[in-house]
Amino acid sequence: MAELDLTNDTDSGKAERLCAWCGAAFVAGKHNARYCGSKCKDTSRRRSKGIAPFMEPRNCEVCGDGFVAFTATRKYCGADCRQAAQLKMGRDANTLRAREYRLASPEKYRERDRKRRSEDSETFKRRARECYTRLKYERPEQYQAMLDGQRERERQRNAKAAISAILLPVQEHSEV
Repeated sequence: MAELDLTNDTDSGKAERLCAWCGAAFVAGKHNARYCGSKCKDTSRRRSKGIAPFMEPRNCEVCGDGFVAFTATRKYCGADCRQAAQLKMGRDANTLRAREYRLASPEKYRERDRKRRSEDSETFKRRARECYTRLKYERPEQYQAMLDGQRERERQRNAKAAISAILLPVQEHSEV
């Protein structure tokens, strides 16, 4: 499809054009823009290299608007229609049911969440120890650089604390 300027706003450098691949109208951000987005640009590039992309005009199952499907499984024109279809199919019913159960017995879920958090923190600590140990023996120079960075940050924190301990009494006396 040929590029076509619908409007040409020379002051801002933006022009309304038709996409060279799908034919949709778009506002060009650059003077040489030919495609409405990266999907059309990539699809056109793949087609020119001989790789046949999937591209099929379809109608949205929710609103009925036409759109170009870039995958074989795409049924909806956008996120709003997809979410509306999921609500209609009852996929969010499980979420609502879980909320109802949680409200019905909050003590049970509070205890379960507390247990999960403690297990997660222990798992995190164990994995961090394993990572440091692996780093220490597999890449000792990187491990040493990490330790040096930690020591330097600790030294800077201690220096700031010492300076603030010295300056704080001076500031208190000057305010009186």
